[in-house]
Amino acid sequence: MKLTFTKSTLACGALLLLSAQAQAQSGEGVNVELRAYPSGEIFSVGWQRLLGPTDVGTASVLYNRAERGNNGRHDDEHGRGGGVSYAWDHFLTAERLGWSFEGRADLSRLRINYRDGNLSGQSSITVLQPTLGVGYSIPLGEQWRLRFGASVGAEINLRTKGSKVGDGAIGLLSLSIAPR
Repeated sequence: MKLTFTKSTLACGALLLLSAQAQAQSGEGVNVELRAYPSGEIFSVGWQRLLGPTDVGTASVLYNRAERGNNGRHDDEHGRGGGVSYAWDHFLTAERLGWSFEGRADLSRLRINYRDGNLSGQSSITVLQPTLGVGYSIPLGEQWRLRFGASVGAEINLRTKGSKVGDGAIGLLSLSIAPR
């Protein structure tokens, strides 16, 4: 299992975190998250809204970078693209710290380049990625929380233009900063 992070992804995350720090008010505001899976990473920026004392909804835009290697249907698959995400988190406390449970759905459009021996090409795919996860949040100052998470789900290719490319089960580790 190889987790990869590019310098530009990490730099963008750091800049967005700095700009987001001024926006947290009463548990609502900017949420920045990095999720890593064995074949790539997903970086997202969203708006968190309180749905109740222990429930939070987050709508996000995302960037997905896939480096599947031979984990797909071809000898080498790699690509990138953008999409949208909605996550619902249920915390066990009204402080929104400690353990939480999450349901999420991502919808992305990716361009995947592939190679099989002498055959190569590009596919455009629309991907639905529903996941269920668990997380643990710790305070980060007075208004922020740092959340560590793990989730499992499926990567489902809804539409493929070009050769079929990999999909199936997925596991992710995540790190996010959000308002408390």
